[in-house]
Amino acid sequence: MDENRLLERIRSAYSHATPDCLDKILASCEDRKGTVINMNERKKNRFVPIAIAAALVLAGNLAQRKVQATGAVGLSTSSALFAVLLLVIIALIGALSLLPAFALGPLAEQFMGTF
Repeated sequence: MDENRLLERIRSAYSHATPDCLDKILASCEDRKGTVINMNERKKNRFVPIAIAAALVLAGNLAQRKVQATGAVGLSTSSALFAVLLLVIIALIGALSLLPAFALGPLAEQFMGTF
C-alpha cells in the first residue's frame, strides 16, 4: 500500500469517526441570540462532593499504610510523656487564643470613656 492511499484511508476513517456537528451548534446559537443567560446563580453545596472525595482518598491512603512499631521514630500514645505533652499543647493553644483579648481589654476600657 503506498503512502497516498494510506493517508486517504486515514482521512476517510477520521471523517467517519468524528461527527460534523458544527452546523447544529451554530444553528442553536443563532436560535438563542438575544437571550440572557443568568451567570450569577450560585450553586449551594458544590464543594461537598469534593470534600467527600478528599476524605475518601485520605482514608484509602491511611488504610493502605503498614503498621509500624513505636520506637525511636514514634511516640507511644499510652505513655505519660504523651499525656503531658498533649496537656501542655492544649494549654499553650488556649493561652495564645486568649492573649489578644487580655491585652486589648484595658485598651478597650480606656477608649470606652472617650466615645
